[in-house]
Amino acid sequence: MNRWAAVLILSAVTAKAECVGIRLLNRQAAPVTAVLQAQRVAERIFGDVGVEVDWKARNAACPVVEILFDQPAPLGSHGQALAYALPFAKARTRVAVFFPRVAALSSAENSGTNLGYVLAHEVGHVLEGQTRHSSAGVMKAVWDRDDLHRMAREEMKFATEDAEWIMAALASDSRRNAGQ
Repeated sequence: MNRWAAVLILSAVTAKAECVGIRLLNRQAAPVTAVLQAQRVAERIFGDVGVEVDWKARNAACPVVEILFDQPAPLGSHGQALAYALPFAKARTRVAVFFPRVAALSSAENSGTNLGYVLAHEVGHVLEGQTRHSSAGVMKAVWDRDDLHRMAREEMKFATEDAEWIMAALASDSRRNAGQ
């Protein structure tokens, strides 16, 4: 093993994980099993890029994102969007999820997995601090049938540029919180 490979491996092992606190509001709008599955999926997606999820939002060092489950979506609300994020809002509730739309994507047994990807996508917007979308991966604007199949197999991830945006934003937030 060359010296640079050893440094990269050591960096990956010793890198401090960033975190995000997520509070789910009005979660009774979705079945408990779907919410639990969604939490597991979103936690894995964020974990793949080095972000720990605090579902009780108790760690003061973590930025907090509140997610409101709206049921049903208000008439004329955001076209056919599954959810929306307000990345520039100052309030903690910056994401709204329209669970009936998420559930309609596929079978009931996949609704929790799909919800996990929706949560990761919208929290991704808030953490990145922008409304941009990627051409592939979790932050893609509109998921197609192939994406839904990858989601069902839990194979879809954040694109490299999204992982970099998220980690840079969280590192910047950590430095601000530490008074640097």
